[in-house]
Amino acid sequence: GQRDARAFKRILFSRATDCTMDNQGRVIIMKYLRDYARINKEIMVIGVLDRIEIWSKDVWQKYFGKVESSYEDIAERIYEQER
Repeated sequence: GQRDARAFKRILFSRATDCTMDNQGRVIIMKYLRDYARINKEIMVIGVLDRIEIWSKDVWQKYFGKVESSYEDIAERIYEQER
């Protein structure tokens, strides 16, 4: 329920950190975050409502391949929880 959702968000966003841009508009991602996200070279920038997520391209492709086929099931479960 809602308690689980709050706990999940806390864990998920606890790895978030403020970053700054350099003069050319590039964002420097701290090494510990690159290591955590397994980012080495290619990235994916994913829009999620009012946030962006930066993923390793390889990790994103694996994740998306798993969840894409269950998209409708996920949407139905979310809809049922909000009723």
